[in-house]
Amino acid sequence: MSDRNSRVPATPDELTADWLAAALRETAGPGTPVDRERIGEGYGLSAMLTRCRWTGPDGAARSVVVKLWDTDGVAGTREVDFYRDFGLGLGLRTPACFHGAIDAATHRGVLVLEDLGEVVQGDCLEQVSLEPTVALVREVAALHGTWWEHPDLERAAWLPDATRLEREPGWFEDRRRGFDRRFPGRLDPFALGLLDRAEALHDRANAYLAGAPRTLLHADLHLDNVVFKGADRRPVILDWARAAKGPAALDVIWLLFEIGRAQNMDPVLAAYLAALELHSGVGQDEAAWRRQLGGALLRRFISWTLGLVRWEPTAEREKAMIENAFGRVMAAAHAWNARDPDLFRF
Repeated sequence: MSDRNSRVPATPDELTADWLAAALRETAGPGTPVDRERIGEGYGLSAMLTRCRWTGPDGAARSVVVKLWDTDGVAGTREVDFYRDFGLGLGLRTPACFHGAIDAATHRGVLVLEDLGEVVQGDCLEQVSLEPTVALVREVAALHGTWWEHPDLERAAWLPDATRLEREPGWFEDRRRGFDRRFPGRLDPFALGLLDRAEALHDRANAYLAGAPRTLLHADLHLDNVVFKGADRRPVILDWARAAKGPAALDVIWLLFEIGRAQNMDPVLAAYLAALELHSGVGQDEAAWRRQLGGALLRRFISWTLGLVRWEPTAEREKAMIENAFGRVMAAAHAWNARDPDLFRF
């Protein structure tokens, strides 16, 4: 399925019948025209998606979605490795991958993916109600349960371990000054007090996540990376460019406060833990989970504030993402403080 030394098209115009035939290892037929349509514009910040349609040699209509990106950007090369090593047994619904390649000479990547057809695109500027959040957490719990402490996580040497995060000396002070310049007045007094103690939050996050069971993580669970398919609107998770291994809480915190709403955190967590026990066959300690989620929340607080300082948005939608992050991180901090104020005591 994957090739790390293959020619990768530079633009959608190069997605010809001959190239698709070679990528899919089939005969497209001489001169077969390919209809190309850009999709997902505005929802992916680092890749181009193109739906390709053509007629196969048997006369049947065919279609795939081709993803092209610059591997020197934030997406890197990880998604090709992900589909090679994990794509066939994830435990949840994601598009099948028929071909993946990296062109080392041009620093380009490509994936040829299943065309899901008619779907409803999620939108990270919105949050969803309890029912679709629960449907999504059950999918994520199936992923986590399938790969709970799985030995293949260790065999995938390319898969980073997200359990412990290190920051360079001076990172916090530099980002704090930048935050004060760029985003004055965005945080309430409680959140500002946490920002002043960001180094302590970082250390506590690492301590709370240390020793947690590891599983396969998506690590970028926002609604732009989710589509809903069929009459039952089953969630399908896209974009595995940041896949990692580590504590499941690092994914779940996105479900509680980025995709779901803070007021629904308790039923969402209950649904996740029930599904996780089902798929992993391992009983879960809710007290241990609360500790790990506290650590994950502290890490997300830093990412949703100081982590945004260097982001230079190029579109109004990106500006709105930044503003949304501030509102959600404050809602998350207040919701957690109401249940576990000790997390924020130093």
